[in-house]
Amino acid sequence: MISNTSSTLTIAIPSFSRPLDLDFTINSIFESNVQPTEVLVIDDNSPDKDHIEDILIKWTEKFDEKKTIFRYLISDINNGYDINLQKLLLNSTSDYVMFLGNDDMLLPNGVHDALTSIDSNKLFAYSRSFVRFSDNTVIGVSRFSKFDRIYNQFNSPLSFYFRLSCFFSGLIFLREWAINKYINKYDGTLYYQLYLFGCAYFESGVGYISNPIVGGRTDGIPLFGNSNKESSSHIPGSYTAKSRSIMWKNILSIATDIDIKYSVKSYKDIHHEIKTRMSFHIFEMYAFKTISELFELKKEYKKLDIFNHPIPIILFLTVFILRKKSLILFKIVRHLYQR
Repeated sequence: MISNTSSTLTIAIPSFSRPLDLDFTINSIFESNVQPTEVLVIDDNSPDKDHIEDILIKWTEKFDEKKTIFRYLISDINNGYDINLQKLLLNSTSDYVMFLGNDDMLLPNGVHDALTSIDSNKLFAYSRSFVRFSDNTVIGVSRFSKFDRIYNQFNSPLSFYFRLSCFFSGLIFLREWAINKYINKYDGTLYYQLYLFGCAYFESGVGYISNPIVGGRTDGIPLFGNSNKESSSHIPGSYTAKSRSIMWKNILSIATDIDIKYSVKSYKDIHHEIKTRMSFHIFEMYAFKTISELFELKKEYKKLDIFNHPIPIILFLTVFILRKKSLILFKIVRHLYQR
């Protein structure tokens, strides 16, 4: 079904390797109850780009049957995550652009709910609730509100733009506005979307779609670190304690810039958010890592002054003592707070 709303929507996928996951992601768009105006994939010079191009050619033909525009570009060099996002914005042709990770999925109602919210508010940016899945099985829902709403500096904490933008898939931007916000300072940070959300939060507010519209894969591996901008900070295939520390520094640097730009004070609360809520997610993953890796994480926490709070200390001790068994406790906490 083609949308009959007034706004047009591109689903934009930054691609790098994972050809089978990409095929799964595109199929989820193809099976959507309402089709987007356009699907755009830009591959960032993957080592298996020939295989990926074969998949993209196949989907070009399939989407043509649905009268949906399907386009793809393959870069000659590896630009990295942040530059690829900017290229997707520049090459999209719709009013709004929804980003989708190349191993995540669009839910059947995704386009319909996104366009309904867009046409109701006409804001610069939108966040959404999402399901978490592993082995293609849904394992939970993450949401901030049970109702659609607009978050801004007057009804929510000054730092809330950070929480709204942490998970990438399903984030939506007014294309022309986002292009005009272009700045290359954040290339290589992996958090260009955080900068855009900070701007939107203090300019128009951020729309929130309460019904999940996308799914986030929990069993994927990170592939950051292949571009020149990222190679000194990240090792493809894993998140090291060092890479986590660099990501936190980048988040705090962007928060500092947003505070200066809009004369607000979000840095302190975002720093606290890293100590507390983000620590939960990080230490949960460290249940699978070695003791030496766990202590390396503690070392990096101390460097950034984020190990001086009861929550990271308790989480560290829980993982240190219980190891993989600690996952039972993490699961219980998720069940209580993500219903």
